[in-house]
Amino acid sequence: MMKAHSRSVDAVSANQDIANDHRPGQRRRDPRLDFFRGIGVFIIFMAHPSGNRGTLWIPARFGFSDATEIFVFCSGMASAIAFGRVFEFIGWRMGTARILYRIWQVYWAHICLFLVIASILVLVDGAGWFAQDYVGELNLHYFFDNSVANLPGLLTLSYVPSYFDILPMYIAILAMIPVVMGLLRRIGGLRLAMAAIVAI
Repeated sequence: MMKAHSRSVDAVSANQDIANDHRPGQRRRDPRLDFFRGIGVFIIFMAHPSGNRGTLWIPARFGFSDATEIFVFCSGMASAIAFGRVFEFIGWRMGTARILYRIWQVYWAHICLFLVIASILVLVDGAGWFAQDYVGELNLHYFFDNSVANLPGLLTLSYVPSYFDILPMYIAILAMIPVVMGLLRRIGGLRLAMAAIVAI
């Protein structure tokens, strides 16, 4: 009886903490995420300018990881911080509902971002202000040349334009969270870690 009462108190307390975390101006930031994001942005800055000798010293020259992997790591960690407490204290169903709502937001952000950027590039190229073909720079001629087939692909994420794969990747990371949390509840953290090691 005492355990059930304690769990209910914990759930109410967690619910209040989660609600407080989403009040304007009160969202707590994790400085570790900001630190690694800053490193990732700096690596990207070093890698892109032409003729920069700093590109010889980025992590990709010494191993299999680069700024992309840093951002993927940060995305997973940020998702755990944002939704982990919901799964732990309120339940799997509510956590999954929160994840689905976030996926819905990220999905439409991806669609709108692509349409806005593609429209701007078409307007710039059509105006003839610059000699450079910006639509071609982003490899979007393929999309416009076969838009009848590519529009449904864009909406179903079966077609992901070049340089627009970050948000779909984040959607995939979010979609895996309910699965991982469900397995964690059923088989435990140690068994789940062992299964992941065997799968890798």
